[in-house]
Amino acid sequence: MSSISFDSGEAEQIQEMLDVYFFVKELLLYNEVIDPEGYTSPQILNELRNAYDHINRALRKKLNPDNPGSNIKTDDEYVSQNLDKAIGHVYRACYDTLDWLSLNVREEIQESLAPYSHETINTVIPNYYSGLRKEIINYEEKISQLRASKDIASLDQNSLVEYTEIVKNLQSIRKQVNDSMESLSEYEEKRNNEMLKMNRIITTRDVGVALFTLFLGAIINYFFNIV
Repeated sequence: MSSISFDSGEAEQIQEMLDVYFFVKELLLYNEVIDPEGYTSPQILNELRNAYDHINRALRKKLNPDNPGSNIKTDDEYVSQNLDKAIGHVYRACYDTLDWLSLNVREEIQESLAPYSHETINTVIPNYYSGLRKEIINYEEKISQLRASKDIASLDQNSLVEYTEIVKNLQSIRKQVNDSMESLSEYEEKRNNEMLKMNRIITTRDVGVALFTLFLGAIINYFFNIV
């Protein structure tokens, strides 16, 4: 059986690729918690599939240096180039996963709060409009900046750490909103009942005023006719 050995540069490439790959896997497992349907974006799977393809190309060349299909000067250059491409794909998969997670979390927050009035949200979650909503807007702007600068030259673990912190903070806001759902429903129901009661009082009063006006008009008309 043929054995494979990697030089120090190749070993570093492989280690970086594995670190990011298992981070992507962790994010995808995390998404299964917040997405009951367990849907995974095809773009993420495509990036991982492309990375796998380049890894296999590198391994095939290691196992069989005489394998055709390489127009690179040396076998080492061919292996290194394919490992670099694999790294690029797993980084893109990571960014795409974070994009996807952040979008899912923001949409869930928006959909969860949509049925409730401004008054209800402000009463039950007092810091939502003054703090949490502003944080979400700031995170959206930061995410836009990260996505705009995302290319193979700027892919690095530091920016992934920053992006991951944003997603964790968004998830924290999502949890706070979810934990408030029962209180939101109770307050909204109470508010609607009070408004309905108030409308009934107003309607009864308006009917009374209308009847009194008609009665008064009839009396005045009667006396004018007598005269």
